[in-house]
Amino acid sequence: MKQYIPINLNIDQLLEEFPPNKIRNFNRDKLIHLINLLSEIPANRERFESHDGFISLNAKMLRKHLGKNYKEYLNYLIESGVIETDNRYIVGEKSKGYRFTDKYLCEVEEIEIVTYTLVRSIKKETKIEKTTVNTYPYLVRWFDDRLEIDYQSASQYIQKNKSQLIDSEDYNPYQVYNSTYINLNRFADHHYFIKVDDTGNRFHSNFTNLKKEFRQFICYDKEGLVAVDISNSQPYLSMILFNPEFYSKTSEFNIYTLDPNSFTSFSSSYPTGYYFSPPPMMYKSLKNKEKQDVIHFKKLVKNGELYEYFGRKLEHELGQEKISIEEVKKILFKVFYSSNRYIGQAEAKPKRIFKKLFPNIYDVYSEIKRRKKNSLAILLQRIESHLILDIICKRIAMEKPNLPIYTIHDCIVTTLGNEHYVCEVMEAELTKHIGISPKLKKEYWTNKT
Repeated sequence: MKQYIPINLNIDQLLEEFPPNKIRNFNRDKLIHLINLLSEIPANRERFESHDGFISLNAKMLRKHLGKNYKEYLNYLIESGVIETDNRYIVGEKSKGYRFTDKYLCEVEEIEIVTYTLVRSIKKETKIEKTTVNTYPYLVRWFDDRLEIDYQSASQYIQKNKSQLIDSEDYNPYQVYNSTYINLNRFADHHYFIKVDDTGNRFHSNFTNLKKEFRQFICYDKEGLVAVDISNSQPYLSMILFNPEFYSKTSEFNIYTLDPNSFTSFSSSYPTGYYFSPPPMMYKSLKNKEKQDVIHFKKLVKNGELYEYFGRKLEHELGQEKISIEEVKKILFKVFYSSNRYIGQAEAKPKRIFKKLFPNIYDVYSEIKRRKKNSLAILLQRIESHLILDIICKRIAMEKPNLPIYTIHDCIVTTLGNEHYVCEVMEAELTKHIGISPKLKKEYWTNKT
């Protein structure tokens, strides 16, 4: 089984210089696996953000793979100068964090482990959950040996663009590069990671973890792939929040609403459910759905012009010459998902500009975030997941069971020549449920090297 360790870390030399005498029943492969975790965990996450570079290692998981004396392996790596710890442990919240020392902040390389019991334990841990397989068989089934990557071209591309993947400002500047390298190898080895999270019910896979620049090297059964996604998807999906029927207990979306006091699910199967009762102010805001600012906002969203419009307003109000679309997106996401109390901060002028432009839109968003600032983000993720996974992909699978489909959250990927059919289904179902037609974009994944 492949593991990934710093390229300048010679395990045999390390063991010779620092004999592991304090580790009972020492196993070389267990040591390698522990080192591997500090490279592999960031690769398992779509966005791994850590300003200090520390990676939390769960004690239960370590005990399962390394045994009861897992701390002896950790102490050995600390004493030998390979890793360091933040020594911060908060019961029920945070495990201790570990990171490589400066000496081992570099590219990773592959190394094999062969200990049968360890390999079996790791494979069992990474096996696709039965619940996910049973709930989304029409998505899981396409992760097979016919899903291929042009590994040679991808390897050349990653070397050519290495400097762009290395962030000199991050504690571990090689983290993005190493995560990309690991994920490319997983595609090549048909080693698939699939998980539906418990928060937004999002479907995570090798596709969601791979940087978009490398999707051009992937094909299915020798056929090129095409992605169809929703322009300004979060603002678009939020339009359903202005329909009072959405909050009805008879609505199909009822199980996707939120309990503002707790994010503990009461359902053991997907999708998990939460309950959110809109306060009186919410209904007052919903009655204003035909106000001019709401109509204007919907028009901008429908035409895919929201980012451009808000960008021009920001440039005027902030006195800046040009703000890129990517920067506008980041600003708008902060407007949407930041705490209601943030609006009073000096740096929150974009939020105040949005409120001035779209007061009734702002009121609905702020009511949903009244008790928990992440309520809006989670609610929109659940709406997205329900529409994409449970409605659109399920319909495609029923109508065309032999059509390969993958998802990257609000995006559906299929084989070349079938993108127009996917667009038709997406447009029909989204218009039906959201109330306005979406603006869809097609991205053709072709090798540009």
